[in-house]
Amino acid sequence: MKAFKKGLQVLIVCAFLIIPAQVFSAQIIYTFILDGSASLSEKDFRAQNNAISAYLKILNAKAKAQKGMPADWAGVHYFGGDTDFEPIPYYNCSHDAETRLVSSGISRVAHPKYGHTAIYTALAKGTYMALRHEKKLADEHAHVVILITDGSDTNSSARFKKLIGQTFPNKRV
Repeated sequence: MKAFKKGLQVLIVCAFLIIPAQVFSAQIIYTFILDGSASLSEKDFRAQNNAISAYLKILNAKAKAQKGMPADWAGVHYFGGDTDFEPIPYYNCSHDAETRLVSSGISRVAHPKYGHTAIYTALAKGTYMALRHEKKLADEHAHVVILITDGSDTNSSARFKKLIGQTFPNKRV
């Protein structure tokens, strides 16, 4: 991933762990992994939080419009260096009160300004959190992982880079 001087990058990693015929009626576990490193400006930190907050409200409206359908789940995680990872627990997107609580909470999160950017570590930890959450649920789920960052990895351990390279194979890891 090339670093940009200004603006945020969005990396969307989708891993569908169910058979295709079930995709359209399956629950989705959304994992949002948000940059909390010091290189991210306060303005961009607020912009990413506001965008995710708005998206969570859209997921809530979608769930209310699809009564009787399985609800989606969402979790938000902030990352920085290899040891900086702050998860917000997954919640059911059809619950209005939880959506309001998480959405307004994200809007008020103080910028942690972590010292590094460990993208591969954050992807590995975020994916693990999603799979761990799925074990608590009755059915299989589709997974969508969305990473927002302003730069390149500066701090992931070699084992996490290797793990992500094996999990999401491409030529860019």
